[in-house]
Amino acid sequence: MLVLWAPLALFSGYRAIVQVYSVELRLSPPALQEGATVIAAVRTSGRTHVEVVVELIQEHRVDTLAAFLVRSNRPAAVDPRTRSEVLRHVVQPGALAHLRSGRAIVRATATGRSQWMRTPPPTVRELRLLCPESSAAVKPAGSPPPVSIVCLQQHG
Repeated sequence: MLVLWAPLALFSGYRAIVQVYSVELRLSPPALQEGATVIAAVRTSGRTHVEVVVELIQEHRVDTLAAFLVRSNRPAAVDPRTRSEVLRHVVQPGALAHLRSGRAIVRATATGRSQWMRTPPPTVRELRLLCPESSAAVKPAGSPPPVSIVCLQQHG
């Protein structure tokens, strides 16, 4: 019995420490605009639940676009399979109305749960965006925001 359970126990201990294996964040198309899809793919150890939050950040404003939970395996301590989830969030009309020209960030944060009185640090992935000057910059104050805002993804 010891020969069978010892490897499972060792691997289970590793999975309690390393809970998030990977986080991928993409935009489809590679620009943030109404109707675009924000895709967050997460792969976890399956040992415990992992919370994933996708946010849009510009200057001092943070808007939560989506949040989801990657569930654990049952029984989590002895089931070594990984868990994967993919979130596809479509940006709704009006969700980007507060954006101004300048830089913005789409951030996905995956946070595991406390195991052995230790909470692992969150795993974070970011997409940096550049929102170009729009015709709204020359409109008088009090006029409605532009109908279509497109923020392009920056590479590097």
